Amino acid sequence: MYAMTHNEPNFQNGQTLGYARSKLIQFGPTFLQDLNNYPTKIVTQNTVDEVFRKTSGDLWKKIKSLNKDVVPFDTLLERLDGVLLHEMTHAWQMGSSLDVRGASPAMASFGLKNCIDMTANEAAMNADCLVILAVAVEMINNFRYTVGKDGFLKRI
Repeated sequence: MYAMTHNEPNFQNGQTLGYARSKLIQFGPTFLQDLNNYPTKIVTQNTVDEVFRKTSGDLWKKIKSLNKDVVPFDTLLERLDGVLLHEMTHAWQMGSSLDVRGASPAMASFGLKNCIDMTANEAAMNADCLVILAVAVEMINNFRYTVGKDGFLKRI
């Protein structure tokens, strides 16, 4: 488990009426250990520039060989700010986004490539798609990069 949001059910007359409030966001030990490996815990100009540089070399080829679906942009989503925002979108106060998409396998709901393949309705309710939109806007406004459909960053 990387992270998870716990919502408190709202009961009335023995029936669940949805969720009354979000109780907590829990980070798993794997996430905390992975986060410790990053020199910076949040996305900064340096981390964006680092992703831009690393995708042109042998390191990126090695990462790709381990996970064929990962794209460079996805590595920015695994920082504290991206994971926290992802978990916050699950809270009912933020729209109760989901990590699943129809009958597809659960992992099909994570990452840029999978979000691009979703219908507009699926994407609008998917936690990773919402975070991807927020981070992409931040890339343009604050860091002067765009994100291509291939997940590579391009300088503006």
